[in-house]
Amino acid sequence: MGLLGEASEAFTRSLQIRQTLVRTDPTRRHRSDLVVGLLKLADLTETAAIEAETRQLAGLRSAERLYLQAADQLDSMIDGGLMQPGARMVQITREALASCRERIAERTGRR
Repeated sequence: MGLLGEASEAFTRSLQIRQTLVRTDPTRRHRSDLVVGLLKLADLTETAAIEAETRQLAGLRSAERLYLQAADQLDSMIDGGLMQPGARMVQITREALASCRERIAERTGRR
């Protein structure tokens, strides 16, 4: 297994722990950590998809789903008053999602 595979396994395990923490103790810190975990795994998934030409679109769609989960968590935190709409993490997440969607559009010819 290559480094991307090892990183993916580690990020997936980390994400599972973060999801459990949010379910059992939904503090701002745990929810923010979950968003960071989702963003890391989405970024890694997107990178792997770009490097593996034959699986690009499926990988990009997986990355998009992870970015959307992160965005949903952030929206929930904003709605609950735990984060400001203009927070840097919100901006980063929205930019990453837009970039991923642009790559999907390029691959599917829907620009």
